[in-house]
Amino acid sequence: MPLRVAVADTDSTLSDLLADVSEVDLQVGLPGASAPANGARLPDCLVVTDPNLDPGVVETVKRGRIPVIVVTEMPLSAFIEDEHIAGYVRPGETDADTRSHLLDELRWVTGHETRQQLRESTDRVTALHDATTTLVGATTTDELYRRTVDVANDILEFDICYVGTVEGEKIVPRAVSSDAPERGARTMHIDEGIAGKTYRTGESQLVRRVEEASEVEPARSEYQSGISVAIGDHGVFQAVATEPDMFDEQDLQLTELLIGHVAETLTRLKAEQSIRIRERKITRLHEGVTDLVSARSVEDLFQRTVEVAEGILEFDQSYVFVVEDGEFVTAAGAARDDPVDVGRLQMGRGALGETYRTGESRLTLDIEQDSVAEPVSGVFGSGISVPIDDVGVFQAVARDTRRFDETDLELAELLISHVTATLKRIEAESGLRSERDRLDALFENIPDAAIAFEFEGGQPIVQRVNSAFERVFGYGADEVVGENIDERIVPDGVATEANTFNEGLKSGTSLRAEVRRETADGPRDFLLHVVPISLDETNSGGYAIYTDVTEQKERERQLRRQNERLDEFASIVSHDLRNPLTVADGYLELARETATGGEAELERVADALDRMNALVEDLLTLARKGKVVGETSRIDLDEAAREAWTHLATADATLSVDTGLTLDADEPRLVELLGNLFRNAIEHGEASAVRIEGTAEGFAVEDDGHGIPVAERDEVFETGYTTTTDGTGFGLTIVRQIAEAHGWTVSVGGDDGGGARFEFEV
Repeated sequence: MPLRVAVADTDSTLSDLLADVSEVDLQVGLPGASAPANGARLPDCLVVTDPNLDPGVVETVKRGRIPVIVVTEMPLSAFIEDEHIAGYVRPGETDADTRSHLLDELRWVTGHETRQQLRESTDRVTALHDATTTLVGATTTDELYRRTVDVANDILEFDICYVGTVEGEKIVPRAVSSDAPERGARTMHIDEGIAGKTYRTGESQLVRRVEEASEVEPARSEYQSGISVAIGDHGVFQAVATEPDMFDEQDLQLTELLIGHVAETLTRLKAEQSIRIRERKITRLHEGVTDLVSARSVEDLFQRTVEVAEGILEFDQSYVFVVEDGEFVTAAGAARDDPVDVGRLQMGRGALGETYRTGESRLTLDIEQDSVAEPVSGVFGSGISVPIDDVGVFQAVARDTRRFDETDLELAELLISHVTATLKRIEAESGLRSERDRLDALFENIPDAAIAFEFEGGQPIVQRVNSAFERVFGYGADEVVGENIDERIVPDGVATEANTFNEGLKSGTSLRAEVRRETADGPRDFLLHVVPISLDETNSGGYAIYTDVTEQKERERQLRRQNERLDEFASIVSHDLRNPLTVADGYLELARETATGGEAELERVADALDRMNALVEDLLTLARKGKVVGETSRIDLDEAAREAWTHLATADATLSVDTGLTLDADEPRLVELLGNLFRNAIEHGEASAVRIEGTAEGFAVEDDGHGIPVAERDEVFETGYTTTTDGTGFGLTIVRQIAEAHGWTVSVGGDDGGGARFEFEV
């Protein structure tokens, strides 16, 4: 007769799993709170996903003695005290696994021995709860491990079991049952066997038959079945038997219940132990800080740092690295019998470089698995890196993995905080001494006029002056010491300027400005440098240094006047010189029309006038525009070339251009640049064709003239260079000036004697 099973689930998952099982008469829904009418039969079993049933339903299942099975991810400990719960199934990896486990549980809770088994199970659960007091009462981890094995032996009736904890990369046996054979448990790597899998995944393992489980690597060949449960992230509990099928789901569930209490207790004990160790180290560290902060030099401070790290924090090996010339250099290292020579290290290297770059501490549990770490030696397994301000990095390393934890990192940071504070004090004291000595020497020996003053009632009162002040300003020390210096040397109308300097100085700001001050011989120009005693702090005084720049300012004024005269000269050349040339050209034309003979001489005059006009144009271009480019915009190179071509007497020469390029350029200057190149090609290179082409870097202008000799190509852009008697020598100079003003470069190419080529990189 099939089992009458009532199922209560929210998404029909369990109903679907049991729908096609022949041995199950499926009933969906919970039984009512009252007895069924008409003698209807109650279900043989109730399967639910939520153990929290309505009180009326609980009363019904108790009255009808209906066993309840809970299918849930919740741990058994969450509802173990609910008397109406008879069975527990944790969903498997697949639906088939879940159905298989559920059918096993149905058979078990409804079998003829069910009541006795339930009583026995309840007794074991009750005994486990009673044993919790024994576990919680353990005062050390070793005592807890021993008691765990005893409870598993006595209550769960496991003959052979052990507790292993993780130390570095190993799982090490810490307590083994007394009935275990010799070498019944062994140390293994965390990647090894079922114990390793349990620790890595945190998932319990039930091995019914060792011969069918490929991952099992038993310590002894006679082990045939077993259970493996993770103790949090601390280690693994395992029970084994010399016969197969000695453990079932109930054994696994009860083991998990036991180990849950063990894990909680172990976490508490380790936390308490960590707190005790931390408090002890902090106490010792504070005692050691007294010696640390008494260091009087940076070298002494760093050496004391590694000594404290080794002696008080109990770090195996530690270093202080400082930055020198773009590299890490060992400033101090703990003394060992077998030290590792780290030498000089690059700034960007590994955890050291990242700690310095980010300013954040790093805890590396496993150096080999850390993508950032680049150890100088393969013997290192774990480490700590803590930045020492912007000076360097403190590192502690150990040969084992997981040697350090967050507490070690916290203590290292506490140590380095004292180191940083002491370092700043040493540097400040050294800096103050050096600054005081430097300023005193500077004040006495500086060739410029200098004043030392303090603020009294907000007024800058002179404390002393150097001999250069007396010489430059013409006031003796006895005249100005004790006086308000502003009232003596600040001209009328610039008092606000002087007050601004004073306020800046009070706040610790160094100031530099050109000023005019009164001397005994009248006003003079100075470069004033106001220096506070301490930067970025409130100051009660400082120094004022006056560099006399009167003659320099006068030279600048003269230079401006000279530039103005040069500009005036350019205008004269442009206007006054060109006009007579125009008149002469006109009379020459008239003479050609009316005079007889002398034609050759008149032709020479015409040539000379043409050369003079070209020379004036080129000189003005270099003087006024050669290095000046106006506002730029996107210019079509082809259109600019055609525009330049229209301004030339090109005779029968032709222009070929189809680059499609646009450039950021000053259009008039670009047209001028191209025009000079075209004129050079036609008039001096005797070219009959000019071509512009685009290049990978910019563009090139090429002609078919006689070219430029290779030996002369370095000289063609120099002022005055020409290959003809009527050339001015400025055309290509102007080309170079315009190109450089745009930020371009120009070079000469082409075959020797086979045309010239000018290439531009833009």
